[in-house]
Amino acid sequence: MFCDLDLLEQRETSRGNRKIGTAKEQFFRVHSGIEYDLSVNTTNKTAGNCAMQIITAMKALKVE
Repeated sequence: MFCDLDLLEQRETSRGNRKIGTAKEQFFRVHSGIEYDLSVNTTNKTAGNCAMQIITAMKALKVE
């Protein structure tokens, strides 16, 4: 799961319990060099939309 950096920084600030700047620092390295079977962009999707994307991908793999 990932989102745009601007939104990630907004979420970091709004939570109130995060060290400011950590999101930006991790954004550029946390997924570096990793290939995922599925990526879910939460920038413009609701939690329900994200869940449906995951369910759809799992059904395509016939994972239950």
